[in-house]
Amino acid sequence: MQHSMFCFSTMLIAIVAMVLTSSCSAKPALIEKAVVAKTLRHDQNNFTQGLFFYKDYLCESTGIYGASHFIMTKYPNGGEQKELKLPNLYFGEGTTIYGSKLYWLTYQAGLCLVYDVKKLKFEKILKYIGEGWGLTHGEKQIIMSNGSSTLFFRDPETFSIVKRLEVKDGKIPVANLNELEYVDGKIYANIWLTSQIVVIDAKTGMVEKRIDLSELVPESTKENIEAVANGIAYEPTSKKLLVTGKLWPKMYLINL
Repeated sequence: MQHSMFCFSTMLIAIVAMVLTSSCSAKPALIEKAVVAKTLRHDQNNFTQGLFFYKDYLCESTGIYGASHFIMTKYPNGGEQKELKLPNLYFGEGTTIYGSKLYWLTYQAGLCLVYDVKKLKFEKILKYIGEGWGLTHGEKQIIMSNGSSTLFFRDPETFSIVKRLEVKDGKIPVANLNELEYVDGKIYANIWLTSQIVVIDAKTGMVEKRIDLSELVPESTKENIEAVANGIAYEPTSKKLLVTGKLWPKMYLINL
């Protein structure tokens, strides 16, 4: 009897611990205001879809049919620039460079265009179902968003789905995941139609915190619902994030 009571007590303690742990993990993520370390110029004509650093270049992809470009600019002083234009029938979305290849999503065509990075020369097309929004990569896979609360880890060669990651803030799925940036096991994601970035655990999908960019939204774009915060690039030298938005005249280097 004593043994049974001991087992029951042990089990009860374990259940209580699980409930407490579960309720703690279900708390909504804290919101932090962005702290700006530096302000840089940004081309206000760019309908920004992707932003990232590659070697000593800042890379940016833009959208809009007939005006979708991929631009590589020497950072931080500008000067040398390489540019690639998407065919007019495609609306460009997120981009990433994995290995020696540039991957460029299209919005509703279900196609990812792959280019050689050195020559920016087209190589092949990879297909997917649904819309393409944001793109980044981890150590082994390409990571893609499609505007839902799910991130898709894809094989770089075939683009087949290796893993699906449901993103939640507490118990609530986080929809409208847009531009992505992978940094040391975390995925930073813009939330479309908001001024927030969510910081996601790449293994669990749980949102660890939110970064509020509302004070950075330009006065000139506040009436344009399309001119949302979009663009996250990790600068490894300073260990800060470079952020901007669609049609924004500035970029901001912010503290992590």
